[in-house]
Amino acid sequence: MLTFQFSEAMKSKRSFVTILTSVILMFFFYQTSSAQYAWTQKSDFPGGKRYAAVSFDIGGYGYFGTGADLTPGNTIYYKDLWKYDPNTDTWSQLTDLPGNIRFGATGFSIGQRGFVGLGWVSTSGPALDDFYYYDANTGSWTPMSSFTPGPRYTAIGVNSLNAGYVGFGYSPWFNDMHKLDANTLSWTPMPSCPGAARQSSEGFALDHNVYVGGGSNNQSNTLQDFWEFNTNTQTWTQVADYPHQVYAAVSFVFMGDGFVGCGRTASTHFNDFFSYNYGTNSWSPVPSLPAMAREHASGFSMGN
Repeated sequence: MLTFQFSEAMKSKRSFVTILTSVILMFFFYQTSSAQYAWTQKSDFPGGKRYAAVSFDIGGYGYFGTGADLTPGNTIYYKDLWKYDPNTDTWSQLTDLPGNIRFGATGFSIGQRGFVGLGWVSTSGPALDDFYYYDANTGSWTPMSSFTPGPRYTAIGVNSLNAGYVGFGYSPWFNDMHKLDANTLSWTPMPSCPGAARQSSEGFALDHNVYVGGGSNNQSNTLQDFWEFNTNTQTWTQVADYPHQVYAAVSFVFMGDGFVGCGRTASTHFNDFFSYNYGTNSWSPVPSLPAMAREHASGFSMGN
């Protein structure tokens, strides 16, 4: 588990980004006066090791749940939800997701609601198409319309201008995109990405643009291209490639930039991180995670 904190000179505003992997919690500090980044360890996640979980943020708090512990001989699949308070550096367990256990699911937030759906029941079980939303005000889950295109796992899901965008993923590989209307909770197909179909991609949103890239469409074929979807014009444009091939990385938005890190190829695991600036259409290296390289981590930003 990893956490980023932002501290700005002469101001009291702070922002946090948490990256959740296994049972480790780290802390990341950003200082605008010198544009420096550093990692610091924080409270361990009390719910056990996790692989391919979901995460989102609501109202300055982080939410994390589902996923799997794929320890050989002791595999566990989850449907739980936890809340992280950056002010007290503590975790509290919330109401479980009402549907199936799952990993490789998709999660994002819109307003006071956290949306969770899709995923894989187990490594030998079926893919899922159901969706639910968690209301942070009431602490309750509500089922909603299933994902219209059908079951899949390791898809991307982001919030752009109070709408959800879900797409890509596996079984088979996809390059589609679908919009969730936050008011009607209905799905609308968007134009498909002209790039290759893929799963375990990286996705984040900056203003009205959704960025998707990396991923894999075969264990021996890892991608590094990145694409921008303009939600206003509903058009795709290829942008600067990620610095290297990667899939199953973690991605989030922090202080107006997109961040991507960790992940793997068929032969290599990473602990490096890069930030994307859409104004310059460029990637810049930031300090690597000072811990073991890993795949299928999760992240959220709080107070950003």
